[in-house]
Amino acid sequence: MRVTAGVRSTRGGPSRGRWYVLGFALFVLAGSQLGFSYYRRLAAAQAFSGLGTGVAVGASEIDSWVQVHQVAASVLARVAASEITAHPPTTAANRALLAERLGALLDSTAVQAGYAVGWVLDGAGAVIAGPPGAPTGARASGVTLVRQGDDAALDFAMAAGSSPSSPLVVLRAPLRVKSFARINPRSVSAPRSARTSLITRVGDSIVVVLTQGPEDAPAPRRSMLASQAPEVYRRALARDAAGEAGGTSGRTAFYASHTVKALGLPLIREIAADESLASLRLNMVVLAVLVGLILALAIAVADQRVRASRLRREHELTELRSNFVSSVSHELRTPLAQIRMFAELMRKGSLRDKDDLDRGLRVIEKESRRLGIMVDNILNFTRLRREEASVSPVPTDVSDAIAHVIEAFAPLAAERGVTVRNEGGEELVALVDSQALRQVLVNFLENATRYGPSQQQIVVGADEHNGEVVVWVDDQGPGVPVAERQLIWEPFVRGETGRRTDSTGSGIGLSVVHDLVKRNGGSVSVESSPSGGARFIARFPALTDPLQ
Repeated sequence: MRVTAGVRSTRGGPSRGRWYVLGFALFVLAGSQLGFSYYRRLAAAQAFSGLGTGVAVGASEIDSWVQVHQVAASVLARVAASEITAHPPTTAANRALLAERLGALLDSTAVQAGYAVGWVLDGAGAVIAGPPGAPTGARASGVTLVRQGDDAALDFAMAAGSSPSSPLVVLRAPLRVKSFARINPRSVSAPRSARTSLITRVGDSIVVVLTQGPEDAPAPRRSMLASQAPEVYRRALARDAAGEAGGTSGRTAFYASHTVKALGLPLIREIAADESLASLRLNMVVLAVLVGLILALAIAVADQRVRASRLRREHELTELRSNFVSSVSHELRTPLAQIRMFAELMRKGSLRDKDDLDRGLRVIEKESRRLGIMVDNILNFTRLRREEASVSPVPTDVSDAIAHVIEAFAPLAAERGVTVRNEGGEELVALVDSQALRQVLVNFLENATRYGPSQQQIVVGADEHNGEVVVWVDDQGPGVPVAERQLIWEPFVRGETGRRTDSTGSGIGLSVVHDLVKRNGGSVSVESSPSGGARFIARFPALTDPLQ
């Protein structure tokens, strides 16, 4: 026996060690994957930030360039207006003089401001000064993009006055990469794959207005169908964004886009993702082991936190149960005291007046109904928590159920001067357990009465929508904050309104509603009502087959 035991011990040690090694290897593998994923996201975020800053600077530079040229066009328009006023083009001599003087002015401005060509047009669009090839149809101030083969230019039009007959100055400036040195900055550390493009959409095509990238990389086509364009172009035309998509080089790229406000066109800057992430791969071997150890430690810490959380949850549940018992005891004590008091008065013959006797009977009836609601909630809550409750969804006349519940709830509503109005549709049939439906409606009404103001009007409605029968109760109370609209269906949870107003309640009514509706294949929700209070909603499957 001693030999056997020794053999087992010897075999068990290495086997257990192998499992530890395998487990550690799995930790390292999982940790390396998590680490690479994390640092990839971090590198992507840094790339997006840098790209976003760079493309915003480039867009701002183009905006400034456009504004400078607009100012120059405006100045030239004022000078042209003065010349035309001094020498009206009503005679051949004046027209020749204007052509000479304004032509010299256009040539001088072209040299100083970087225009290629310019024109001065009269109110009818005829050329006063400038070479052939003037734009047609130009009548108002503005900036227009002009295609010139594979190149592009901007026409800066500026009216010399507010009258429709006022002369118009049009200056054409070519869009060249060398004009915008900062849209794709180059440095020793700059990614080789960086490219910046200014694009526009013309019908079903995407046109590249301006592009600058690696000298040894082919530039993208200047015009292409939108369906064949790189994904970064299609995304940038949809909205300003930063992300990861197919780039102009055919590789996955990180990109950012920014709208050039003066032109309304997107400027896109991109870099190849594999180039941006190249440095990560050099560090992953060491990082894998480190992350594996950290992960193992994290699992151990998480296990302890789970244990602590479980103990804390058990303590919270114990406290909630204690509060529940206390609340229920208080809730039961009040109606029982009313019933006992009026029963004793009637037994002793103290209520001799018929009106007093009738009032005592109404109080006993009302408090008995309130007791019935509380007892039903407690029994349903207990059965639902123990999975003992059974429901039998059957075709149920929802309109009839609403009418019966409102009639039965009338004494409790009258206590606070509350009016309950029935706005339920007719001939609404749902697949739901009839008792469950009535319990849901009673709890909605009791909740609306408890937390709403006295003298309010509560509306009960129903309708059919998308194969469901929707039943709702509107009150005129303070409503339910958005942050609490999911929490109030949990047991023992009372909203801020209940705590603020110090209203009594056990905290299980809406939990019972949630479980009953769910057992019947439906759903519950709460939203703001048209009257400003809360609208509690229950949805049940509608009867779609009359033979069911």
